[in-house]
Amino acid sequence: LILIFGLIIGLVLSLAFIIIKDYFDNTVKTPEDIEKNNISFLYWIPHYSTKGSSDLNPELVTLYEQDSPISESFRSVRARIMHSRIESEFPRMILVTSPAQGEGKTFVSVNLAGSFAKSKKRTLIIDCDLRRPRIHSIMRAKRTPGLVDFFFHRVTFKEIIRSAGMNDLDYITTGTIPADPAEVLESKAMKTFLENMKNHFDIVVIDSAPIIAVIDSEILSKLVDGTILVVSADQTEIELMVDAVDLMKKNN
Repeated sequence: LILIFGLIIGLVLSLAFIIIKDYFDNTVKTPEDIEKNNISFLYWIPHYSTKGSSDLNPELVTLYEQDSPISESFRSVRARIMHSRIESEFPRMILVTSPAQGEGKTFVSVNLAGSFAKSKKRTLIIDCDLRRPRIHSIMRAKRTPGLVDFFFHRVTFKEIIRSAGMNDLDYITTGTIPADPAEVLESKAMKTFLENMKNHFDIVVIDSAPIIAVIDSEILSKLVDGTILVVSADQTEIELMVDAVDLMKKNN
């Protein structure tokens, strides 16, 4: 009787813990959690682990693991972006951000750029996360010289643009971390630079800092054709996601 009673109590307590935990867990779980907050849902990307992946740029799945479900997901994202407006006006300069740190925005940035490049569109990815840049580490390159060094006339454009290992994909790293990233991003030089890049490339993908934490992405969102917000299942809080979308809508 004691054993049976202990088993029943154990099951009840376990179920109660699960229910209470789920009740107080305010993170995004499914696409429905996004859509029920009147937010446009683009697509979902499966979770990715670098274990057992290619030794060549392991996070560049769309370049080196083209048959994987993740690559297929990014092809779907690419198609939806290209068909979001009429062909002559689809977003050619795309900002990628997230509500908070560590939600996968840089992974999405590089693989979205890789997917566009695989479709024979000349693509450029720019690391505009001037606080915690990561693209140089994914590309296994030095962070300097880069974008900031070019703005301060320390290097030429040819010195900062690099190939990702295929003809249609180039990238630019952040370079030297500036004392005031927001001042660099809202400068006239930045606006002119992005306009020039749009004239030289079919697609420009910009990786930026989290939009809730700092003002950087708000500044950049005014200079691009469209913004993608990356949220992570079981990690991104719904309130943060909604606040991030509200900030994006204020900037049109």
